[in-house]
Amino acid sequence: MPRTLELLKKSPAVKAYEVLDFKQGKNFYFLKVKAKLVDGSEFYIGEFVSESADEFRNLFEVVKLAEHL
Repeated sequence: MPRTLELLKKSPAVKAYEVLDFKQGKNFYFLKVKAKLVDGSEFYIGEFVSESADEFRNLFEVVKLAEHL
């Protein structure tokens, strides 16, 4: 399980999360997640991880407040 999902599962600030997309190859994975926070806001996380990369590359992180949906 990607570390991001472990952290979301353990976080007291996260009420629930949904995996929107997951792709995996021999040397990479891509993860897109929507997390609902306890304050009612939503947090979108996109992550691409590759063995050839020195560290995680966050493709995008967008916070949407529930009242703006």
